[in-house]
Amino acid sequence: MINLLCELQRTRQLTCLFISHSMPLVRYFCHRVAVMQRGKLVEEGSWQQVCEAPQEAYTQQLLAATPEL
Repeated sequence: MINLLCELQRTRQLTCLFISHSMPLVRYFCHRVAVMQRGKLVEEGSWQQVCEAPQEAYTQQLLAATPEL
């Protein structure tokens, strides 16, 4: 399903809002990432910024809690 969405994004230039707790999946699928905690935006940026150099403790916890795919 994710590969199909990626293909549709690429071929049809679609924008998708993808909501997930799986940070490895977010890293694979998303160009931009927004991390929310209790309904409040705590961190936002490219997937590289958020997943490779998280600034917020909550984002760091999400990354640590999810195994790599």
